[in-house]
Amino acid sequence: LAGESMYVLTKAFRFGGYTIPKGYKWDGASIPRIFWVLVGSPFQPKFMRASLIHDFLFHRTDVNAKCTDITFFKVLKHDSVSGLLARTMYCFVRGYRIFK
Repeated sequence: LAGESMYVLTKAFRFGGYTIPKGYKWDGASIPRIFWVLVGSPFQPKFMRASLIHDFLFHRTDVNAKCTDITFFKVLKHDSVSGLLARTMYCFVRGYRIFK
């Protein structure tokens, strides 16, 4: 996408019962620039796995939206994102779905 940083998987990534295929593209964590001062850049390594998994599950029709968002939260926590920040990011993704 023009003007956006995109990441591409160089090999398939397995998570739970899913395989995210080699070549899958995603844009990192979708954090509005205004919040970068509070949350951090969306391109930080600690957000990459969670954003990859969330983006992949977000576009699947066989995965419940709330489960997708809870998985995002759990992966953030697993990848050492603080509880407060992980909860804040979870609230942002839930709010996006509700107010979209």
